[in-house]
Amino acid sequence: MKIPRIVAACVAAFFSFSLTASLEAALWIKGVDVSSLKKSEDLGGVYSSTAGVPGDALAILKQGGLNAIRLRVWLNPADGYNNRATTLAMAARAKAQGLVVLIDFHYSDRWADPGQQNKPAAWSGHSLEQLKQDVYDATYDLCAALVAQGTPPEYVQVGNEINDGMLWPEGRISTNGNSFANLGELLKRGIAAVRAASPQTAVVLHIARGAEWGVVQWWFDGVQAQGVTWDYTGISYYPYWHGTLSAFQTTINNVASHYGKPVIVCETAYPFTLSVGDSQANNIGLSSQLVSGYDATEEGQRAMMKAIMDIVNAVPNGRGAGIFYWEGTWTPVTGNGWDNTNPASGNSWENQALFDFTGKALGSMSVFAEYPAWQAAAFTALELADPAVSGDEADPDRDGLKNVLEFGFGTNPKSADLSASAASLPAPVVKAVDGGRYLTVSFRRPVPAVGLSYVVFTADSPAGPWTADAVQSGVAVANGDVTETVVFRDALPSDEPGRVRRFMKVEVTRSP
Repeated sequence: MKIPRIVAACVAAFFSFSLTASLEAALWIKGVDVSSLKKSEDLGGVYSSTAGVPGDALAILKQGGLNAIRLRVWLNPADGYNNRATTLAMAARAKAQGLVVLIDFHYSDRWADPGQQNKPAAWSGHSLEQLKQDVYDATYDLCAALVAQGTPPEYVQVGNEINDGMLWPEGRISTNGNSFANLGELLKRGIAAVRAASPQTAVVLHIARGAEWGVVQWWFDGVQAQGVTWDYTGISYYPYWHGTLSAFQTTINNVASHYGKPVIVCETAYPFTLSVGDSQANNIGLSSQLVSGYDATEEGQRAMMKAIMDIVNAVPNGRGAGIFYWEGTWTPVTGNGWDNTNPASGNSWENQALFDFTGKALGSMSVFAEYPAWQAAAFTALELADPAVSGDEADPDRDGLKNVLEFGFGTNPKSADLSASAASLPAPVVKAVDGGRYLTVSFRRPVPAVGLSYVVFTADSPAGPWTADAVQSGVAVANGDVTETVVFRDALPSDEPGRVRRFMKVEVTRSP
């Protein structure tokens, strides 16, 4: 399965595709983590545009070019934020703005990251078997509730930066003989819950240290060996902690190629100042912590984000899905600090937000508008399931991949002389079914389909006219590899027995 391209099946001879926008800069996920936003607003935080006009932070972010939000989920947090209720409310609010939603399960009552993966108090003392059920129940409950209120999430993270596992000690890798077995069992239950509650939602697995290919490969090989399946590979990349831009580029290219899945940078950020907005020292507050060539200014922040997004956009075969800027709305508001058990705690991240200390949007946000967000397939669209339909040697775009015609993000493999190959391709398959004659095409598509829709057109010539008369034949058949095979057929006129529509095309679109 080829991921994550818009793929059009070339049946018999020729394929056209209606996408005409430039493919040079295209990330379909341009997101920001806004997990602290609701609490900030409740405690008096305000937001305004770059021109100083007050407004809804989500609307301002959307106007700045972002199209997605990320929400962390804690089980029973002490301050009552980032729980089930606030997540449902924020998801509804985001969807009303036309934004895509990623849900980030921490499976904890507070922060879960590479250094801490503490079980929720309600799950304390639970055995591995109990924890597996806990993970399933908590995941299913929220995903089902999101679906029920009409806001199914496009993406769900099962765990957050789980380099050493989750739900320690039972799910920790290092204290279980460096075995992925327990973690694999927990992940499979969480993933099963997502797919049961919201089949159209894509599953993301997420770890930190996104510029260390050895670490990333070790981890994903480890969970893959346990039979864990996922849709998007997620990594964190903070340039001042995780390594050079070059190392990041090598890692993200390798992980996309090695696992054949799109990659999301689930967390990244960079400071726009070294000043402090409250009593808490900042994580990145010294010039010695900065990346050479990237100052702690709005211009430096913008330049770093552009460098990261350029690398993601250039991932081979269009597998660079996009990024989520971490905690872009976490401005210095009293009471909205790091410690959700201590209202007096401060914020050590405000100098890396996308708004200044007064809540005014930074000019650096404009970098996101440079990358058009495709209203198209999020990942694998389809591929032919029956080579006989187009012939074993059908390669109309001459890219070495047989039986599929591909249009990728970031690159455009479509050849200018595509129509020249039409005459040399074999005729489509005509099948007799229930006394009728049908032109048929079968293809594989991903499960879940993440909002993808498929329309099959037929025509008598490449010039058209194309008509959407083909209908699905029977039910989709699972392939056992997170794909399913579907068959479409178009009835040939009974009064024209010699007529054969040589041309079929499948158009794939996505409504985020």
